Amino acid sequence: MTGQQLSNGPRNLLLIDAGTFVGDLVLKVMTERGWRVTTAGSHEAARQAIASSRFDRLLINCYPSRIEALELLDDRQTTVNADTPAGVLAGPSPAEMDEARKRGAAWVREFSSIASPRELVRLVETAG
Repeated sequence: MTGQQLSNGPRNLLLIDAGTFVGDLVLKVMTERGWRVTTAGSHEAARQAIASSRFDRLLINCYPSRIEALELLDDRQTTVNADTPAGVLAGPSPAEMDEARKRGAAWVREFSSIASPRELVRLVETAG
């Protein structure tokens, strides 16, 4: 799944975040890089977006809010986004991070381990 080519046209990112400062940072950085960012602030809004629109990347921020990242990774398997690389920003729980990888996340990182906005962009654009 890593290294999936991005389209030459506008790139679309679904950011799943419950209104945290992390989501605000991702929105700002990725918009500045030319991405069209759609935000979903709840599990249900994310499920609807995943089922109805095609995205180049999905980014699920489940820290510090408890958006159900693992369930969303499962949900996308039956949608037009089944092959879309999904990244997960997780809390410091190794078990949670391992489970996200098992369920098909292209990458999983603890937010505090991302050193710079440039690294965040690289993770999203290269799918890990």
